[in-house]
Amino acid sequence: MTSFRTRTIDAPPPVNEVLRLTRHERGEQVADISRRINVSTEYLLALEGGCYQHLPGFVYAKSFLRSYARYLRLPVEGLLQSFQQEYAVCCATTKTPTVVDSQRLVERIGWAKLLATPNMVRTLCIACVALLCVGYLGVKVRGIIQPPVLTVAQPSNNLVTSDIDVVVNGSVDAGAQVTINGQAVVPDQAGVFSEVISLQDGVNTIEVVAQKKHSQVVRVQRNIIVVSN
Repeated sequence: MTSFRTRTIDAPPPVNEVLRLTRHERGEQVADISRRINVSTEYLLALEGGCYQHLPGFVYAKSFLRSYARYLRLPVEGLLQSFQQEYAVCCATTKTPTVVDSQRLVERIGWAKLLATPNMVRTLCIACVALLCVGYLGVKVRGIIQPPVLTVAQPSNNLVTSDIDVVVNGSVDAGAQVTINGQAVVPDQAGVFSEVISLQDGVNTIEVVAQKKHSQVVRVQRNIIVVSN
């Protein structure tokens, strides 16, 4: 009569137990590791608990496991092979589609979970600060190159007169330089200027030019007709 011997097969421990026990031996908290490897605490706990159906898809799950195993200094490739088998079993028992077909590996992750990662938050903050700085610089540059506001109160355009002198007055933004027919005029602190210009018989053109440092030039012209008595 043939006798049978019972042979014990030593199966490797599940991936989740390897992760959990190793972390406990290192005396580290899941939340601290989450911040260091930029993987959500929820997903690390799902890996440690064997709740693979709570992970956002096989591709992302492998990426999370790879980062976690490297941090814990575990054999990455061996854990990934075991994880693939365990994940398939978990999907079958929880009626979750398996992930053998490469075209079904990618699954959607909610925007809230994507934006909740520290790197995404940090990137968003940096982008906001950069936009604010660019906007501030844009306003400053525009203020520098924008021409000053120039108003010529007198004389009116196409004025007909018999006088040989005319008063040109007006106002301009403070700090602007003003010339009348090429002659420099100094406005007062309020930006008001006034100058007497000599005329000749016939049509006279008076050009008032104003400019700030590095700004564009603004010009105002007045035509005056002088008729003899």
